[in-house]
Amino acid sequence: MLLKFLFSDILWALMLAYISFAAYSFMPSFINSLELNFYDFRSKLISLPQQTLPSVIEIPADNENSSKLSFSETEKLMSLLSVSENAPALAVFTSQIQIPNPDANEIAVIKDKYEELKKNNKIKDKNDDLLKLLTKIQNEENPGQKLYSSLEKINSMLPVSFETGIPTGKLKEVPAWMKKFSIKAMNGAALASARSEASSYNAQEGLITEKAAGIGHDSVFYDQDGRLRFEYPFIVYNNAMYPSLALEAARISMGVSNGDIKLEPGKAIMLGDKEIPIMPESSMPVHFPTADPQKYSSENIIAGNPAPETFKDKIVFIVRSGKKEINTPKGEKPDYFFSISSMMTMLSDYFISRPQWAYKAELGMLLAAGLFIMFVSSFPGWLFHSLFIIFLVFFVGGPIYLFYEQHIWLKPVVPVLCLVSGYLFGITKRFVLMYELKQHKVRYSPNPPPPPAMKKAANAASAKDNAAAVKKSLSPAVPVNEMQNYPAERTK
Repeated sequence: MLLKFLFSDILWALMLAYISFAAYSFMPSFINSLELNFYDFRSKLISLPQQTLPSVIEIPADNENSSKLSFSETEKLMSLLSVSENAPALAVFTSQIQIPNPDANEIAVIKDKYEELKKNNKIKDKNDDLLKLLTKIQNEENPGQKLYSSLEKINSMLPVSFETGIPTGKLKEVPAWMKKFSIKAMNGAALASARSEASSYNAQEGLITEKAAGIGHDSVFYDQDGRLRFEYPFIVYNNAMYPSLALEAARISMGVSNGDIKLEPGKAIMLGDKEIPIMPESSMPVHFPTADPQKYSSENIIAGNPAPETFKDKIVFIVRSGKKEINTPKGEKPDYFFSISSMMTMLSDYFISRPQWAYKAELGMLLAAGLFIMFVSSFPGWLFHSLFIIFLVFFVGGPIYLFYEQHIWLKPVVPVLCLVSGYLFGITKRFVLMYELKQHKVRYSPNPPPPPAMKKAANAASAKDNAAAVKKSLSPAVPVNEMQNYPAERTK
């Protein structure tokens, strides 16, 4: 009796369905990892439609601050690209620029020149040479102004780095030039839909940012397996949302004003007339191109190879040399590759989405797997195995087809695990039942019992056979013709 209860179809169907539904609802680490790997498998089957990839120009890092771009190399490069016949459509800086301190620079120049004059015995009582030098320094533009003169001729944007986490103290005010790029949240739902709040920020200061075409956050959020798959377009800071570097680059490329960005939490981002579907977490799945963008060295461009006009009317990403690589579904890539892929995804009409019916479809697959388990004993052997194969092909092939053809993301891993568990349960039950019947020397038949109508007919036939057998057993053992030959006394 206990064995029959333990191998009850209804018990196992309810138990596996409940466990599967809980796993589907809360997505534990193991299940989520399987789903993400299946997502990567589907991503590798398709590629982003061919578009012109942005160009990448690599600039050496500053000697004193390795996290920033070298000022001298940047200034030389921008002075070449700012010429009208060379000007790119957009220059996206992925690192801040190290701007020398004008005062310290002036003091260093004065000291060096003074020592040179003293060494050459050219210092006179009137100090004519020194005075001329001081006058020249006073009339020169400071370093930031020199760079700004070049960048004002190009649509340029710079990153702002946010330190994410719930603020614990009073947040510092942002400058006016940065505040104008914030997306004012119309309601609390929009604020709550952003990926994270920020407790502090670090942005480029100076003239070059006050006239920038845009700023964007460079924060990235890795999945549990250390891979980057999703772009989070907004960071919340001091009750305002700031767009990502990729979103700002797409906005400027499309000529959309900052005020024409609208957010429908968990549904879509409206970039002017363009609708970018997003996940319920307000993230955007990124599709990575198969090819890497062409990368150039600032040193070679300054030397004339390639010519600066190569970048005319193109989008150019200015990156720092020696930056680390990241892990993506396409393998190890330079970290700027993520921003480029995110921007290209936004500019294309190729989006991976999860429509509202996706959740219902996944629950439907779970229900189908539960019904399969519930009636597992009612199926003949051939039907049991055939249904499992059909369901498995449908559960796996259906999401692949929708992902490949319609760019719709379904999560079938939990229903597949439920189905496979039910199949293993069915095989185990049949094996145990066969073993039990063998122990009692009863032949096991995988065929189900006959329906009631057939069973009634079988019982009637059996009763008729039994009546005939009884009648036969009651009939005389000796034939009638032989009984006539017996003596009369014997028959009495």
